[in-house]
Amino acid sequence: MSRRKAPSPDEVWLKCVRENEKAWRWYEREGFVFEKEAPNPVTGFMMKHYRWERTKPHIGG
Repeated sequence: MSRRKAPSPDEVWLKCVRENEKAWRWYEREGFVFEKEAPNPVTGFMMKHYRWERTKPHIGG
Protein backbone atom coordinates (compact mmCIF):
# COMPACT_ATOMS: atom_id res chain seq x y z
CA MET A 1 0.00 0.00 0.00
CA SER A 2 1.32 3.41 -0.95
CA ARG A 3 1.10 6.21 1.59
CA ARG A 4 1.31 9.82 0.66
CA LYS A 5 2.70 12.21 3.24
CA ALA A 6 0.00 14.70 4.21
CA PRO A 7 1.06 18.33 4.11
CA SER A 8 1.53 20.02 7.46
CA PRO A 9 -1.07 22.60 8.36
CA ASP A 10 -0.27 26.28 7.86
CA GLU A 11 -2.05 27.14 11.09
CA VAL A 12 -2.59 25.34 14.41
CA TRP A 13 -4.91 26.37 17.24
CA LEU A 14 -4.43 25.06 20.79
CA LYS A 15 -6.07 25.79 24.09
CA CYS A 16 -5.38 24.86 27.67
CA VAL A 17 -6.70 25.58 31.13
CA ARG A 18 -5.24 28.84 32.44
CA GLU A 19 -3.84 27.08 35.52
CA ASN A 20 -1.81 24.66 33.36
CA GLU A 21 1.23 26.90 33.33
CA LYS A 22 3.53 24.15 32.09
CA ALA A 23 1.45 23.80 28.90
CA TRP A 24 1.05 27.47 28.07
CA ARG A 25 4.71 28.25 28.83
CA TRP A 26 5.65 25.53 26.30
CA TYR A 27 3.24 26.98 23.70
CA GLU A 28 4.77 30.43 24.12
CA ARG A 29 8.33 29.10 24.02
CA GLU A 30 7.56 27.24 20.77
CA GLY A 31 6.19 30.34 19.04
CA PHE A 32 2.45 30.05 19.61
CA VAL A 33 0.74 33.43 19.97
CA PHE A 34 -1.75 34.06 22.78
CA GLU A 35 -5.08 35.04 21.20
CA LYS A 36 -7.66 35.20 23.99
CA GLU A 37 -8.85 33.86 27.30
CA ALA A 38 -12.44 32.64 27.61
CA PRO A 39 -14.42 30.31 29.87
CA ASN A 40 -15.20 26.80 28.68
CA PRO A 41 -19.02 26.78 28.36
CA VAL A 42 -19.31 23.27 29.84
CA THR A 43 -16.79 23.30 32.70
CA GLY A 44 -16.49 27.02 33.40
CA PHE A 45 -12.68 26.74 33.47
CA MET A 46 -10.84 29.70 31.98
CA MET A 47 -9.10 28.59 28.79
CA LYS A 48 -6.12 30.23 27.11
CA HIS A 49 -6.31 30.10 23.30
CA TYR A 50 -3.13 30.04 21.20
CA ARG A 51 -2.38 30.17 17.48
CA TRP A 52 0.67 29.20 15.45
CA GLU A 53 1.17 30.09 11.78
CA ARG A 54 3.80 28.76 9.42
CA THR A 55 6.14 31.53 8.37
CA LYS A 56 6.13 32.18 4.66
CA PRO A 57 9.54 32.15 2.96
CA HIS A 58 10.70 35.61 1.94
CA ILE A 59 11.01 35.89 -1.83
CA GLY A 60 12.64 38.85 -3.47
CA GLY A 61 15.50 41.20 -2.92
